[in-house]
Amino acid sequence: ARWRAILTLFLSVLIICHQTQPQAACAPPPRETIATAEHMQQAEDMREAVAGEGGGPTERAWHDYVVGVSAVTLEAMLSGLSNVYFERVLKSTALSLWERNVQLAGYSLLIYVPMAQHAHPGDMLHGWSGVTVVVACLGALGGILIGLVLKYCDSIIKNLALSTAIITTATLDHFVFHGPMNLPIIAAAGSVLISIINYTDA
Repeated sequence: ARWRAILTLFLSVLIICHQTQPQAACAPPPRETIATAEHMQQAEDMREAVAGEGGGPTERAWHDYVVGVSAVTLEAMLSGLSNVYFERVLKSTALSLWERNVQLAGYSLLIYVPMAQHAHPGDMLHGWSGVTVVVACLGALGGILIGLVLKYCDSIIKNLALSTAIITTATLDHFVFHGPMNLPIIAAAGSVLISIINYTDA
């Protein structure tokens, strides 16, 4: 019953994410942009014809699609593995949650500080604003909350909470930014709630 609830939850979240994805602008592009795009496409087609590469735009689109799906699948697998491993580390070692977070933050600094210094020498906070600082603080707070959930519950409960967060985000997006709110989103949201109830009762 729990596997069925998780599968239903997964499919429902996919529907919500698909329905709420950003749409292309309705306004037509300028003529200069259209002409430039046409010239670039013609040049690309000529290069492919000269190079003898088989396949047209459809084949390239399928290739890009397969690469994108493979990358997302790999990212999802690594994310799930890291969640399970982090839960095991939190529950099997004597270090507290705060000590583990400080440890992970130290490792992150070893990676991101040199990258920021290389991108903008002498000004690692280039482009930062008050909003950026708030977003960074919210991200850090979210990491601590996830650590607490993993320590006192498990990875599945964390994913259930993320699913309800997606529903909340879609609802706020509709009322604040006039985002989409159609029948598939409402039905998927109801399916998410039912799946969570079924999982907790199983």
